[in-house]
Amino acid sequence: MSRGAVKNYCRSAGVDRGFALAARGGFSLLELLIAFVVFAVAMAGVMSVLGEDINNSAALNDYDGAVRLARWKMGELRQLENFSEDEITGEEGKYTWLAYMETVDTEDIPMHVEEDDSESNYSPALLIVEVNWKEDEGSEKLVKFKLEGYKAFKYAPK
Repeated sequence: MSRGAVKNYCRSAGVDRGFALAARGGFSLLELLIAFVVFAVAMAGVMSVLGEDINNSAALNDYDGAVRLARWKMGELRQLENFSEDEITGEEGKYTWLAYMETVDTEDIPMHVEEDDSESNYSPALLIVEVNWKEDEGSEKLVKFKLEGYKAFKYAPK
């Protein structure tokens, strides 16, 4: 249908000019408003999901940093020659950490196979590293990560 034919049809039917524009293939104001509302609702849903993903990503980065710090400190404990009952504490950026050792019986060690040699010069110890950090900058809630490992020390602890 040509443009003139649409105008004539609308004039004869008593339809206003806005409908004539819509009949030509354009959109009315009401249709645009409805489309905008549908788009806004869809984008609000998408943005809320993205916001949660950003929060989850930040939490994963925090845990990753805590795990790396705990493994580093565990490596330092494993380098020690002698058993120590002292606690070692420190602070690295947003993390605070505590490292210590505890004596253990060989029966308490997972996967330990008892040997007949009771005259061993080695004594097992449980190595523990705890890392703490605040969940959010303004928050008082602490998140904790604990790493445990075993090491046999050459001399029995006193």
